[in-house]
Amino acid sequence: MLAFIRANHKIDEGTLKKQYDAVMLPKVDMQDVTLAEAIDGLRVLSKNASGGKVTPNFMIKGADLGERKLTLALNNIPLTEALTYITQLTNTKATYDKHVVIITGMADVLTSSAETDVKDSK
Repeated sequence: MLAFIRANHKIDEGTLKKQYDAVMLPKVDMQDVTLAEAIDGLRVLSKNASGGKVTPNFMIKGADLGERKLTLALNNIPLTEALTYITQLTNTKATYDKHVVIITGMADVLTSSAETDVKDSK
């Protein structure tokens, strides 16, 4: 039975992070933009850099997060690394889900972790 499953089950090698990591952005230049504007910019840059094959799907959780400001100038960098710089500059965190990158505030991550610790101790 296990041999049948292995033979007929296609293992998904192309995770979202791997797909985004393969996109090389030749130039990222953002001056005093909001997080929402930076994310929109990454979508356009990624689509152009991949010849239209990769248009990233991002979701910002938290209305005020999208208004955080940043300035960034990078050359020849993978999409995932550019996103890491953006999240560091805005004190946010990117989580790669199956079909979307979810951007949350660091306080949300700490609260979620604390809630998990409390539940585990009961």
